[in-house]
Amino acid sequence: MAASFPLLLSFNLILYVVLGGIGVRWGVALQTALFIALPTYLEGAGDWLLLGGSGLLVLIIGLHPEGLGGQLREAIHKRRTERAERPEPDRPLAVEGAPSP
Repeated sequence: MAASFPLLLSFNLILYVVLGGIGVRWGVALQTALFIALPTYLEGAGDWLLLGGSGLLVLIIGLHPEGLGGQLREAIHKRRTERAERPEPDRPLAVEGAPSP
């Protein structure tokens, strides 16, 4: 069984879930796509890619323990509640037959 499921793949899957946000499916999918596409585009970076990825991992876990997806979900929720609580600007009532300003 160990030969069919390499250790590096296990680490990568845990990394995708933790950084994407546990319980946030689209966050995990977005993070997975990012971590698969990034090495493809930065192929010539070599060890710098591993160093940068490790630093990014530590930074994200330190600043956003709920993952990037959880952080984005929280920001969207906060923006929606602020928008819902904002009062409507006073508008003059339209009178039939009156010219509009």
